[in-house]
Amino acid sequence: MTHLEREVADAWQAASRDLGIHVTAPAPRQIAGHSDLVVPALVQYFGRNLGAVVLVLGQPSEVLAPTLRQDYFVSIVAAHYRHYQRDLFMETLNDWGYFGPRELLPPWYTGAAAV
Repeated sequence: MTHLEREVADAWQAASRDLGIHVTAPAPRQIAGHSDLVVPALVQYFGRNLGAVVLVLGQPSEVLAPTLRQDYFVSIVAAHYRHYQRDLFMETLNDWGYFGPRELLPPWYTGAAAV
């Protein structure tokens, strides 16, 4: 994992704490299959039923996108996701959509996609 990918993983951990969402950052190694690359974050319940994997634009994790798209929603984020910004992350999650149990739906979630 590169320094930038680590920072993105840390930002998603901060989002998890602040927004009350389920994030594993970095994601479990088996998600990337036999690759020695690491998926910076798995955001459960967003994007698709199995969740969203967060990869980083221009970083090694980006090459995993074609393989991971079979099972997960894939988001390749830019470097500005290295710092947690509440409004940006909430907008992103609202754009991805929520697919989890109703009882775990975050109170800030509106489902309004960014325009």
